Amino acid sequence: MMARPPSGESLLTRVVRIFEAFGPEEPVLTVSEIGRRAALLQATTARLVKEMTGHGLLARDDDRKVRIGTRMWELAERASPVRRTRW
Repeated sequence: MMARPPSGESLLTRVVRIFEAFGPEEPVLTVSEIGRRAALLQATTARLVKEMTGHGLLARDDDRKVRIGTRMWELAERASPVRRTRW
């Protein structure tokens, strides 16, 4: 089990901040950029990005840049209030 950081922030809060680092104008970021935008230590960011990538929530390009992963899109689609109608 991971210890809470001195700020008392939960793991989930840090994961949400990582997702919030991305935006329409910044769909692809480096780990360093994610850490700065999420106000996380570099080691914490790298560890969380690696774990989130393993679950498909984030994905790495060939140049090691990070983007939202397909698994996250799949989960978001399930929660969509818009139902698809089949004809």
